Amino acid sequence: MGNYSGLLRGACPERHEILRYAQNDTKRRARNDGGFAHNDKKPQFLRLVMKWLEKGRFSFFQRQAGFSLIEVLVAVAILGAIGVVFMGAMTTGFRSAGIQDEQVTAESLARTQLEIIKAYEYLDNYDHLKVSDPHYTLSIESPYVSGFVDDEWVESPTNTGLQKITVRVSKGGKALLAVEALKKE
Repeated sequence: MGNYSGLLRGACPERHEILRYAQNDTKRRARNDGGFAHNDKKPQFLRLVMKWLEKGRFSFFQRQAGFSLIEVLVAVAILGAIGVVFMGAMTTGFRSAGIQDEQVTAESLARTQLEIIKAYEYLDNYDHLKVSDPHYTLSIESPYVSGFVDDEWVESPTNTGLQKITVRVSKGGKALLAVEALKKE
């Protein structure tokens, strides 16, 4: 009886029938027929519980047959909107990752090129020292400069012993990065 008393506390008029059935449950188990009546396929206890469920508290399970077409359409529309937002976020993420990869590669190429030029001897032209990359184009400018006026270097046609080295990196005609450095003779 202890097994069933919590389930039936304050339930319905059939409570006494269910409790009586629970008290006799040990006798049925001793018979070893599982509590089934010989003329019926369901045990009496199960029939009583089903009757109790149908009576009141759980009757909403009996009324609902399925989902309406409008409910299904609304659910599909909500899932579709969530999918569109998710795919948009994924596309934006992939684009920004590609742009970031381009910028990092361009910076690496430009800095490598500048280090090579700095380590090399002082020349008029450094084009023969270009780092090669199949996807990126590097251009090197190395004009002589004479001084700094109004926040800009003044170029000189003759060798002044000071060069402004500019390394520009582009990809597919689109300029990505320009790095400048000075080299002294």
